Order: sequence, then structure tokens, then C-alpha cells
Amino acid sequence: MILFTDKIDRTGNYSIDDEKGALKLINTLFSRRPMSKEIAGYLREIIQNDQITDKSVLSERLRKFLPGLLDIEFVERNEFSIDKNVILGAFSNFIGYWLLLSSTDQKKNHIPVDSKDKFAFFCDFLQMNIPE
Repeated sequence: MILFTDKIDRTGNYSIDDEKGALKLINTLFSRRPMSKEIAGYLREIIQNDQITDKSVLSERLRKFLPGLLDIEFVERNEFSIDKNVILGAFSNFIGYWLLLSSTDQKKNHIPVDSKDKFAFFCDFLQMNIPE
């Protein structure tokens, strides 16, 4: 999780500092195939047991990007189409991102107030259990 909290130089600038940079990383990590429940459990356990990463900084950084990622629907615009793989990739990105964020502090409400409807859209879609 250091990738989101990694600083590139002594000025204190982050290597990922906007939702487009975050999406590029998230897309690489999660969009290619849906995450199994087993893998999701392992990832959650790794994050919770991580003693190196400052989870409050990670949580803050991930929360910062969530509204923008919801606005662009977790899709890189250069890939935008009505392609099933792009749509499933967007939802895989959302699931992976939400898993990362919610694992940093399970007691905190991470849902952005101004983006509740967009967040609910992703959750509603996922509840439909659309087959691959």
C-alpha cells in the first residue's frame, strides 16, 4: 500500500496525487479479472496486519480520490466503450479500491457525502450478481 503513500522527492509531493494516477494503478491491479472472495480475504488480512504502512495516511489518501473515481466511474477514459470487459473492469476496480479503503479503518464511514448516489449505484449493481 506504499504506492499510495510514497513520496517522490524531498518536497513532500506524492507519486500519485490525483484520481487519474490512482485509477492507473487500480486499473493495473484489479481490472483484468474479478477478485475471488478468498483473495479478497487475504488482501484484507494483509492490510490489517501491515505494520509498516501508516493506515491513517493511507485511508486519508484513498478517501481523497474516491469522489473523483466515482465521477469517472473507475474507467480510464481512453478505454471508454460499451464493452462488457470495460464495464466489468470498472466494477472490479471499484471492488478492489473499496476493499483497500475499508480495510484501513473498518469503524469509519468512508462513503463520501456528496457521492452517496454514485456509490450506491456501484453497490446496487454488485448486488445483482451479474455472471461473467
